[in-house]
Amino acid sequence: MSCIEKTWVIALVLLALPAGGCAGKDQLVGNDGSSAGGPSNAGPISNGESYTLLGPLNFGPGKCLPEPIKADANCKVLTTRSGAACSCSEPGLISSTSRVTNAMRKQLQLVGYCGAEGQPPCTDACACEVSPAIGTSLLECTTLPEPSPDSAGWCYVSAGAGKVQTELVADCPSTQQQKLRFMGDPSVLSDMPSFLACVDGAGSAPPRAVGEVCFEEPGNSNFSGHSANEVSIFDRSTICSSGFCVMNHFQGLVSCPYGQAAGAGDCLVPGSDDAVSVAVKPQLVERQAAIASICSCQCDGPGPGPYCTCPESMQCEHLIDDLGLGSPNLAGSYCIPKGTAYDPGAPRTECVEPNCGAKHPY
Repeated sequence: MSCIEKTWVIALVLLALPAGGCAGKDQLVGNDGSSAGGPSNAGPISNGESYTLLGPLNFGPGKCLPEPIKADANCKVLTTRSGAACSCSEPGLISSTSRVTNAMRKQLQLVGYCGAEGQPPCTDACACEVSPAIGTSLLECTTLPEPSPDSAGWCYVSAGAGKVQTELVADCPSTQQQKLRFMGDPSVLSDMPSFLACVDGAGSAPPRAVGEVCFEEPGNSNFSGHSANEVSIFDRSTICSSGFCVMNHFQGLVSCPYGQAAGAGDCLVPGSDDAVSVAVKPQLVERQAAIASICSCQCDGPGPGPYCTCPESMQCEHLIDDLGLGSPNLAGSYCIPKGTAYDPGAPRTECVEPNCGAKHPY
């Protein structure tokens, strides 16, 4: 199995849309105005995504996962709704696709939840995605025993990520040292069946949602990382569903929070075991990837748009001035996690293990 193992397994194949004929991607490094510098037989699908749906699972307090999730897996938490609640309009929920819903209905029928005599029809059930933790909520979820009351969403923690997260799974059995943590309103999961849907590997993973961590790193051993004195906007990003990966005063490599000296072999090229050969600066504690290297969308600008509406957990922030550099469509404002606007006067503390999480998160 590519993720965690469970009795009932069903694969969902979600075909990706073509990239609209656009080739390559642009990077704009700009001035933001600051003064600082059941087993399925489905095989591999070309240009597609293959999820493994696991469950129903009990994600309640103290419930631990039987097997770890791979570091490069992209996962969704799904919960079941029916009737009017199928709108997934409750805070903390997002409507899922019809293909995900249909696959979950099959799984519900397999485990005897619907479709049999005396049970509701499976067509009454729909899948809602539980919003993942982003920004400061993600940092708190993966490092603090008691996140703040304002934190929301879910995250994955594992003893394999190091000392900080080992403490977060201390209540798990010695053979199950990993779990999902949920913050905010616990009623989001309700008493309905819930599932974990994962897909392995950067090459086959579905695009990430607005607010999730992204990385635009060349994939070679000679790249030393990004600069905290810049804002970098990557458009046509295949990592992000919106097409925009924003590095907002982010230092170093997303894949290597603690950096390295040249040739030390501590940093790896994302998605591989190849070592980065050059020196890499550590990330900044105050500007870690969870808040400063994210999938985003353009929410305002000098042109006619169209512009997106930021999710509830994010704010629209001006990042790039139109300096006449030939990319006016990238100038303007982008969605960033609430409370993470860059402050040029804030401290710049470099990450030292283990205060910034897993050593090799990607």
